[in-house]
Amino acid sequence: MTQPNQPVVGRTRHTELTIDQIAEMQPGLGMLMPQIGDRYWVLYYAAKGGNWPLARHQLNEIRGLMRMGALTRPRYADHLNAFINGHVAAIEKAIEQKDFGAFDAAYRRGVEAANRYHELMNHAEIVWELPDEAPKQLRLMPPKPSTSQGDR
Repeated sequence: MTQPNQPVVGRTRHTELTIDQIAEMQPGLGMLMPQIGDRYWVLYYAAKGGNWPLARHQLNEIRGLMRMGALTRPRYADHLNAFINGHVAAIEKAIEQKDFGAFDAAYRRGVEAANRYHELMNHAEIVWELPDEAPKQLRLMPPKPSTSQGDR
């Protein structure tokens, strides 16, 4: 039990950390945006390949990362929430409809908006672009139906 005016401490087998130290370790946008960018890249090529479940998963993860960024960096919360409620919602609708044309248009509007946000937040040096090639680490086509006996 802590004494009055003593910081709350968490312990691991390696160290003790105060609640303030733990709070300070929470990720900011510098840590979150590369993850968001990688998932946004996978999102595009998953949808292009018709792997709508993977596209939906990537979009849900992007939304979660943005919400975390809004929580840990409240200065950016309005912009992140506007992006979620506007561009992410439009992409989500296209995913639900499995409409790549609508997806592509909403996705590209999201890229343009993200780059405008970067400029607005005095980070014009950050310009996100969709890579010309699909990421190689994931299967981007729809999952193959299982042929094993146990799945019938």
